Amino acid sequence: MSQDRVKGRISKAKGKVKEELGRAVGDRSTEWSGKLDQVKGSFQERIGQAKLDTRRFADGLRVR
Repeated sequence: MSQDRVKGRISKAKGKVKEELGRAVGDRSTEWSGKLDQVKGSFQERIGQAKLDTRRFADGLRVR
């Protein structure tokens, strides 16, 4: 698993905690900040997957 995907998952998890904390204490700013962190994490995961797919594709071209 690539570092981007790991970092993305960590960011998503931290964002979920932050969102729930904000919701629990009634702080909308913290809640939305957590949601934003989750979106950032999702993008980072997708970037990591794209890098992995690109690497696998390039390796497939080298084999032939």
